[in-house]
Amino acid sequence: MKFLRSLRTVTLALTLVAGVAAAQEAAPDTSSLLVAAGEGEPLSLAETMPEGPVILHFWATWCAPCRTELPAVERFSQELARMGGEERLLVISVDRADHDRVAAFLREGLGITHLTAWQVRGGNPGSAFRILGYPATIVLAGDGHVAKRIAGPADWDGGAFRKEILALLNLGD
Repeated sequence: MKFLRSLRTVTLALTLVAGVAAAQEAAPDTSSLLVAAGEGEPLSLAETMPEGPVILHFWATWCAPCRTELPAVERFSQELARMGGEERLLVISVDRADHDRVAAFLREGLGITHLTAWQVRGGNPGSAFRILGYPATIVLAGDGHVAKRIAGPADWDGGAFRKEILALLNLGD
């Protein structure tokens, strides 16, 4: 009787583990989205991302929560730079306005000088990453699958959030 209970427990545990593994979100097609950090030739997002885990943060100038959140994103970016992981965060505007306007908004409108003003130039981040609104943050694991998805503003200044994200980037303690 004990043996059957143990066997059922092991079977249930293996089924749950298999279900979690199967539920892991597939890697999005990062080559379908074109981005640029200026008026130059757009590149696929896949070409701009570093190897390994990466944070993709999508925002817009017309998005009030984005404007409120971006100074905290910049502070987090500065922390990443101190840790040698600055390239692990790509902050990408979905605005249709020209790049100079978006860059000026960051610099003059929000006082943000540390973030690179990446901008979508082709493709649809909503479709590519299953984003329904902005801001949206996607953490991709080193193998490209979605490790974390955040819809709406995140607590970039919060200790627990920072610790979790740094761990996903393999930069934490």
